[in-house]
Amino acid sequence: MKPDNTPQVIAIGSCMIKLGYLKPTINKLRSDTENVSLIDSRYLMNRINIEELRTKPVGTLGRAYADHMIINNLQPDFFESFPIVDDETYILLRMLQTHDLWHVFTNLDTSLIGEVGLFSFVYVQTQSPIGSILVGTSLLKRGITNSELTPKFFEAVGKNWLLGSQTRSIFALDWESHWDTSLSELRAFYDMNSAKKSNELDKFKSTAQLPIQPF
Repeated sequence: MKPDNTPQVIAIGSCMIKLGYLKPTINKLRSDTENVSLIDSRYLMNRINIEELRTKPVGTLGRAYADHMIINNLQPDFFESFPIVDDETYILLRMLQTHDLWHVFTNLDTSLIGEVGLFSFVYVQTQSPIGSILVGTSLLKRGITNSELTPKFFEAVGKNWLLGSQTRSIFALDWESHWDTSLSELRAFYDMNSAKKSNELDKFKSTAQLPIQPF
């Protein structure tokens, strides 16, 4: 299973719904009043015009998102939609629809390490088992193959786990109302840019770079 394989992610999500494993996710998200309002509304974003967002000033959310999509040759509607019949299906569709916006907000790229880091951040914010499965399988594969990238995978997981736990929930972020908002200001509003976090993340990074000792 690959974090950057959309059909696999959707398939995993569908299985988790059928097995009832998204209940902790619902409980986690519904502990926040803004998330409750969004989930109950079943609101989905309107079709996004990338070319229009590309005209936004540099540094705004809209411009950063447009640049991210164009550079990576991505489309906002990269997934096949499905009916919303309950909280679980709505949450899955909402997360698919906003996936690349989370990339932009967290400044994590679309490389495999970037995707693993993002799913670590997402798991802490949503307790979605989809994220834990994708992160777990990626780490297991790298651990078995003893890839030179293995330390970077662990660093991405730990660093973004910490970041996700200290950032306010962005599940209900009204992205469309903030296309013209400075991305740095938006991150600060959700407590992602505080000096305290920067110090803790730097401290974690320094310890994560220690050599891995064999058993």
